[in-house]
Amino acid sequence: MFFIGVMGIDQKQKQVKSFEAIPCPNCKEEPRGRLIKTYSYFHVFFIPLFKWGEHYIILCDQCQQGFEVSKEKGRQIETGEAALTYWDMKPLQPLQRRCPDCGKVLASDDNYCPKCGRTL
Repeated sequence: MFFIGVMGIDQKQKQVKSFEAIPCPNCKEEPRGRLIKTYSYFHVFFIPLFKWGEHYIILCDQCQQGFEVSKEKGRQIETGEAALTYWDMKPLQPLQRRCPDCGKVLASDDNYCPKCGRTL
C-alpha cells in the first residue's frame, strides 16, 4: 500500500464466482474451483476512484494449481454470459503431476504415490 497524505494505491483480490466442477488440466478430473479477480486501484480517503491491471485467475481446490483466464472471458464468466472451458485456462506455472488422493507432487516415472501408496 502506498500513501500520499490521504490518497493511496492498493491491490485487491476478490473471489467473484465458485464452480462445482472445473475442467482442470492438472488433476485430469473436475474438482471444485473459484474465479478470482485481482486489480490495483487509486483511492482517496479509502474510497476507490479508478482501477487498472485487472486479471482473472481460476484456482483448482483439489491441486491448488492456478490458471489465468483472459480479461474478456473473465468478465463474461463473472456476469454469467459465458461458461468456462478447458481451452480458456492457461497455467500460471508448469503443471505438476499430483496424486489424486493425497495431492502429493509426483515424479514423472512414479507408478505409486510415495505418500499414500495409491496405484497410479
